[in-house]
Amino acid sequence: MSDQIDIWEELTNTPAEPPAELIDRSTIERYIECPFAGAAIETCLVENGSLAADSGNEAHDAFAAMVWDYIASNGEAAVHELVESAVAQAQVSRPDLQPDVLEAVRAGVWPIAKDLVYRADGQRRNPADILRYQGGTDERTGQIAYDITPGGPGKAAQRLTTELDLLMAGDAKDELCVTDWKTGRTDWTAAKVRAAFQFQFHSLLLFNVYPDCQRVWVRVWSPRTGGSTGWVGFTRRDADDCGHRCVQALEWRRQALAGPGEAPAWPDAERCSWCPATRYCPNAADPAPELAENPEGFLTCYAIRQIQLDKDKAALNAYVRAHGMIAGNGWEYGEKPPSSRAPSCELREAKCPKAE
Repeated sequence: MSDQIDIWEELTNTPAEPPAELIDRSTIERYIECPFAGAAIETCLVENGSLAADSGNEAHDAFAAMVWDYIASNGEAAVHELVESAVAQAQVSRPDLQPDVLEAVRAGVWPIAKDLVYRADGQRRNPADILRYQGGTDERTGQIAYDITPGGPGKAAQRLTTELDLLMAGDAKDELCVTDWKTGRTDWTAAKVRAAFQFQFHSLLLFNVYPDCQRVWVRVWSPRTGGSTGWVGFTRRDADDCGHRCVQALEWRRQALAGPGEAPAWPDAERCSWCPATRYCPNAADPAPELAENPEGFLTCYAIRQIQLDKDKAALNAYVRAHGMIAGNGWEYGEKPPSSRAPSCELREAKCPKAE
């Protein structure tokens, strides 16, 4: 009896496993591209959002409504009925986004609906082949997850998460097919699908959620730029490569969050042009003496700063045209004095009023 009491006491004193730490694909991808930017966004040093992303989310909701209706009809819904369903959902998008959402949805809703209803061999698709989709519930939820770092007593698991747009059964029992809707204006190709971290990450999680799967096929539907890419295959070897990449990114994340000021920045002209953390970037703030030691690196930093300054100036000019001059802290920004040329704006020291 005493032995049993000791066992219960031991179990009672064992620390419980904390809730898993959820890390989505966008978060880990930022640390892969640049630990400084990843930390700046995750710690809310800068905001990271855009109307284009919001519009894309609304368009995805419209396509998801179409999938839901097809399943609810037990596969009997006509193509035109699914089109009407998607457009109706787009019409109730956020008012400022609705025109853009409708443009994206209407550009590709007919071929996407036909592809949902009919298989490549012309046979009508069995709704049971639709395994998961964005907005789905229960076993058909688009959310999937994988514990890349297992938890334990007193230790939280690190759980990678993502949401699939559409997952369907493949022609073979050990294959899965992922369709991803891209409502922006990027011209997607099979090569871009193959190189995209997003789809490597999807495959990593799917291979762990579906242990019998041996190949994941991925394609992108891009209605604004020409329809669907071909199917691109990912194997377990690809998933293993991606898993190691994620482990490295998580270590950079750990270091960056432990000491945000020490997080390294990895400048790249294309990435830095749209990075919201550019103004805080340690590379963008390098002083002029660095020029003598590393002229190539200094030029990169200068280009990054110039890109951000051009964006700032365009925003200031638009604000001044709409609201008038900005003044504060000894500075003012407004239109230059009238001349024969079109008015332009400039930064200048504010003039102190003369004492009477």
